[in-house]
Amino acid sequence: RKATDRAVNIWDQIAAGTGKGNSTWHQAKLAAIKLLKKSGRHDEAIRRARYVLLTMPKIDQQQRQQYESVIP
Repeated sequence: RKATDRAVNIWDQIAAGTGKGNSTWHQAKLAAIKLLKKSGRHDEAIRRARYVLLTMPKIDQQQRQQYESVIP
């Protein structure tokens, strides 16, 4: 669990160091979400995916589908 938390933290730092909404930002956000889901923290993964979808309504369809795939 500690290793997963550390990895999610690193992905969050990568996202924070890039421009919000660019492709690297989305890659980092999606990587963190996928790690959370894989580690069994589905609620946190879903919360993060929903947040991105709510705060960034103009993302491309492929990215939207990747975030939506986390949400049941």
